[in-house]
Amino acid sequence: MKQVVSILALSVFMSFAVAAETTQPKNKMEISYTLPAGLPEVKESALVKSVGLPVVSKYMLDDGYGIKFRKHGLPGFSLEFRSNRVNVAWVEFGDEPKKFGELNEENNLLAEKVLSVALGAELAKKIGEYKKQQQPVVIKTSPSTIYVSVGTVQTLVTISYK
Repeated sequence: MKQVVSILALSVFMSFAVAAETTQPKNKMEISYTLPAGLPEVKESALVKSVGLPVVSKYMLDDGYGIKFRKHGLPGFSLEFRSNRVNVAWVEFGDEPKKFGELNEENNLLAEKVLSVALGAELAKKIGEYKKQQQPVVIKTSPSTIYVSVGTVQTLVTISYK
């Protein structure tokens, strides 16, 4: 019995070790970028309008609020408006591509639309490329810093103001 328990424990440990090894994040890349002249100030109304979906719910945060655009159980898409930053977050469900493939792709397109309004189309496309490559990146601009955090399920783009 002790051997079985030991073998099971070792098997579980090895599973976690393999999972940790295969999901290690890439090193964050840092780049500088000049935003296009004439970009409007990032405003909630413009970003929410660019999503083009009805608001499902709003939630309070310690330094602001968030807006969800998908019902629970679907790949989520949300915007968060905080005291010194805006978060654009979206989820992709990869375990059922037939069921969620279109919504996953739509979330990527929604993110590109929102980021185009906030940062310009060129940088929005670059962020999409980093996401596809699973490459986290810090983009230094004036007057903001953009953090792109990518995972196998969720992507978060934070536009942080100085």
